[in-house]
Amino acid sequence: MVDFTENVQTVTIADLGAALAGGHVGLTDVFDTLSTNRTLGPFDSLNTTSLKTTSLESTRTGRLPGRAATQLSDKPPRSAAAKASDMRPALSTAEWVASTMRLESAPPTLPTAGAEAKRPPPLSRRDRKRQETTEVLSVSAIFDEAAEKVVHRTIENPWFLESCMTHPTCRRVCFPAEHATRHKRARQDGEQAGEGDEAAHDDSTLQRFGFPDFGQAGYSLITSEEVGCADPLVGHVLGLQVALHRKTSLQRYCLQHFKGKMPGNVKATEMRSLSRSLKRLDHANVLNFLEFFEDAEYVYLMYEYFPCCTLQHLMQTQQWSQVEMVNMIREICAAVSYASNVNLAHLGFTFCHILLPQSAASGGDPLFCKVFGFGLMGVLYLDTIDHLCWAPEAVERWQQSQETGGNFVQKMEGSVRQGCDSWSIGVICYSLVAKQPPFTTEQMILLRKWQFTLSIELVDVQAKSLIEGFLNVQGDKRLRADRALHHEWVHRRWRPPAGVEEVFCKIEDFCNAPLPKRLFGRFLTRFLEAEHLRGIAKPFYSLDMQGAGFITLREMERAAKQAGRPASSAQVVHSWMTGGGPASATISLSRFAETHAEDVIDGRALRHAFESLDDDGSEEVNAEELFDALAAIDTAGELTLQQIVDYIASCEGAAEGANEDHQIDYAEFCELFPVRVQKMKDLTGRIATERSLADDQTGRFRPYSAKVEHWVTKAEGLVKTISELSLKCLERTETGNEAARAMKKEFGRIEDLLRNPPGCIPAEELEQMIAAKRKELLKQKEKEKGQAGMKDKDKKAKKDNGVDNRDVYGFDSFLQDQALQDNFVSVVAPDFRNLRTALNTTGKLTNNVDQVKAHDAAENLCTKVGLVVKKARGQLQEYMAFSEAMEEPEASLLQGTGGVQLSGRGLRVRQGEDDDDPLNQDAEGDETAGNPMLRFVSDVTARFIGH
Repeated sequence: MVDFTENVQTVTIADLGAALAGGHVGLTDVFDTLSTNRTLGPFDSLNTTSLKTTSLESTRTGRLPGRAATQLSDKPPRSAAAKASDMRPALSTAEWVASTMRLESAPPTLPTAGAEAKRPPPLSRRDRKRQETTEVLSVSAIFDEAAEKVVHRTIENPWFLESCMTHPTCRRVCFPAEHATRHKRARQDGEQAGEGDEAAHDDSTLQRFGFPDFGQAGYSLITSEEVGCADPLVGHVLGLQVALHRKTSLQRYCLQHFKGKMPGNVKATEMRSLSRSLKRLDHANVLNFLEFFEDAEYVYLMYEYFPCCTLQHLMQTQQWSQVEMVNMIREICAAVSYASNVNLAHLGFTFCHILLPQSAASGGDPLFCKVFGFGLMGVLYLDTIDHLCWAPEAVERWQQSQETGGNFVQKMEGSVRQGCDSWSIGVICYSLVAKQPPFTTEQMILLRKWQFTLSIELVDVQAKSLIEGFLNVQGDKRLRADRALHHEWVHRRWRPPAGVEEVFCKIEDFCNAPLPKRLFGRFLTRFLEAEHLRGIAKPFYSLDMQGAGFITLREMERAAKQAGRPASSAQVVHSWMTGGGPASATISLSRFAETHAEDVIDGRALRHAFESLDDDGSEEVNAEELFDALAAIDTAGELTLQQIVDYIASCEGAAEGANEDHQIDYAEFCELFPVRVQKMKDLTGRIATERSLADDQTGRFRPYSAKVEHWVTKAEGLVKTISELSLKCLERTETGNEAARAMKKEFGRIEDLLRNPPGCIPAEELEQMIAAKRKELLKQKEKEKGQAGMKDKDKKAKKDNGVDNRDVYGFDSFLQDQALQDNFVSVVAPDFRNLRTALNTTGKLTNNVDQVKAHDAAENLCTKVGLVVKKARGQLQEYMAFSEAMEEPEASLLQGTGGVQLSGRGLRVRQGEDDDDPLNQDAEGDETAGNPMLRFVSDVTARFIGH
C-alpha cells in the first residue's frame, strides 16, 4: 500500500490518485486537496491538510471507515531515483481536472524510474484495444484509459440513447460503416462455420431446384421492425417478410425458408409442381403466389403484399356481427374449395393463417380476408406452431411420424386431406362464434369430443348445423367447403352487394375498348395495392352471386340480363377475361381488376407504373416503350405499334394541355385516368372553395379582433377596480361609505360595456334585439308551460341545416351574439338594483350607506362579469387560432415533375447486402463514417485545439 506517514506533506498527486482509485480516500477530500494545489505537477508533493482525519487513518491502516476490513496490496517504497524522475513541469488547473476525471476501479502500480524512462509513445485507442500487452500501466495511462471510457459512455454512446442505438434501423443510419462491416463478416463467418441448425448442412448437400436466383431478382428483404407491421405474428409465426424491389419499388411478401429444414425426400419435380399449382391458385381470398426464387441455402416464395392482421391477433378483442362472421366463413370456404380444385390442400391450419385487413384491427369490416399456406405442408414444413385446428387424422399421422420418421403428408389420401381441411374450417367457425377453440390439447382432439358453449346460443340455429357438419367425427361424412357455400346460415346472412347493372355496363365498355386500352388496364394490375384491390372487391362480389370467389359465365349472363344487355355481351366479356377459355372457365379477381384499375390506381402505384414504362429515365414514355410493355402481356400477339401510336394520340387529345408529340410525360400520364382526373378536379374545386371561405371569414374577423381585445381588457380592469372597492366597503369608517358611493360610477361603466359590445351589428339594431330578448324572457316567466313554448320557438328558429341561430357565433359578431344569447344586461340587472338600494339614504337618521349590501352586490357583479369576460376571451382566442390556421395552411404537395413524385427510381442497394456497396467504400477502417455524434465531437475538439 501507499505509505502515508504522519508527515502528510510527502504525499504526491500520483499517490493520492492511486489511493482514490483503490477506494481508500474520499472523492470530496481529493477535490479539496486539488483546489489548494492548483499549480503542482502529478508527482509534486501536496499540501494534504484538507484531508479528513478519518481518510488519513483509513489509508494508514488499509481499511475504509464504515466498511469491512480490506487490506491493500503491499507496494515497495518509492526510491530516490523514482522521486527524481517525478520532477515534471506543472500542469494547469484545467489539465488537472481533465486528468483526474478518469479513474480506474483497480489500484494502480506506481512506475519505477527505469520504466518511466522507457515509456513508449502514447497509443491510440484502437491500437490499445488491438495490442495485447502485459506491461504494468502507469497512473497517467490508467487515468487516460478511464477518461476514454467516460467520453465513450457520456458523449459517443450516451446511456439515454442506448435503446435507440441498439435498434437495427438506428445502427444502420448512425453507423453505416460498422453495420456493413459486421454484416459482411457475419455472412463470411456463416458461410465458413454456419449458425444454428443451418451449420449442420453444407452447401454442397443442399440441392438446387432450378428456380431463378434470388440475388439477381432485384429484391431487398426488410425486417418487420423497419416496416412496422401491425401484427408481429405475421413475421414471427408465418415467416412472411416484406421484400422491396430496388428498381420498381414494388412490395411483396417473401417466405424465406432454409433448404436444410425441408423434408429430406422432397425432389425438384415436386417443387416445380408446387410452383405451377400455386400460380394456378388465383383466387380473391387466397394470398396469391407470384414467383419462386432460390439460392444456395434458401428458397424464396414471393406473394402479393397484403398489410394485414391475423385472426389469432384479433379474435379475442374484436366483436363481429353475424353478417361479418358469416362473410369470413364464406371467404375461407371459398378459398379452400378453389384450392381443392387445383389439387392443393392446406393441412396446417392455425388461426394465424387467416389474414384480415388492417382496418379490422380498428373495428372496420373484415371483408376481403385471405388464407395463406396452401400446398406448403409436406413440401416445406412438417409441423406448425400448434395443432388446435388440426383434424384428428392429421394429429394421429403426425404423432406416428415422430416415432417412425418420414413425411406423413405424402401418406394421406386426397379424400382424407379434404376432410382434414373441413375439420379445420369447423374449428375456426366454432372459435369465431364462441371466442374460444373447441379443443385445447392434442388429447382432446384425438378423443373427438366437444360441446357447444352458451355463446353459440346467441347466434342463429343454422350456425350449429354448419359447425356440426364440419366437425363430424367420421372424415368421409364431413361437410365439404364447396357445399358449405350453399348452407342455410350462409345464404341467410350473406347477400352480394348491389349495383350489378352499373358494374356490368362498365366492364362491357372496357371489353369493347381498343386493344391497347385493355392491355394497359391489365398492365396496371401489377401495381395495384391492397387497398385498391379491396375497393375493386366490392363490384367483383356484386357479380359473384354464389359467393365462391370467382365469376362464372352463368353469373355473367344473369348480370347482363339484369342490365338489359343481350347474352352475347356476357360472352364477349367472358371471352376476354378468360383469355378465350371454355365456357367452364372462371374469372378471377386479378383479371376482373383490369376493368377498374384506371379508376382506383393513385399515389405511388401510379408513379411506379410510369417509371416501369420509362426504361431510359427520360421522364417521358414513347410509343416503343409502351409497345414493349404491352406486347409482353398480349398472349394473342395481335398488338401492333401503329395501334399504340393511335392510342397515345387519342390520349393526348383527351388530356388537357397535352403536347401532340407522341411522348407522354408524367403529367400527361396522370391525365389518362378519367376517374382520377375528375377526382382531382373536385379536390381542386373544394380547395378553392375552402380558400375563398377562409379568406372571407378571416377578413370579417380581423377588423374586430383588436376591438374585442380592448373590450375584454377594459372589462377586466373594471372588475378589478370594483373588487378592490368592495373590500373597502366593509370598513366601518367614512372610507367605506366613500368606496360604496364610488362603485356607482364603476357600475355605470360596466353597464355601458355590456350594452355596447363591439361587432358588425349597429348599436340601434343591437339595442332593439336586446329589448326583444328581454321581452321574450318576461313572457317565459309568465307562462306556466314555458319549456313547451320554448321548444316550439326553437323549432322555428332553426335554419334549414338544423343549426340554432342563437348557437352560431359569427366571426365579426361573436361577442354581440354572445351578449344576446347570455343576455349580459339582464344578468347583472339585480346587482345594479341592489347597489342602488344600498346607496339610498332616504329616511335614514344618518347619511351612511348599507355597506354590507353594497359589498355583496359588488361581489356578485364581479363574479358574473368575470365569467362573461372569461368566455369572451376564450372565444376570441379560438377564432384567432382559426384565423391563423386559415391564413397559413400547410404547403400542398407540388404537382408535375418538379414536385414530390413518390418515386422509386434510383433506390440504393440496402447496406450490407452487396459487396460493391458505394455507400460503404473505404468505410471499414473509419469509425466516424456516418456517425453524426462522432463527427460533432471531432469538430468541437478541432475547434478547441485550433484555439
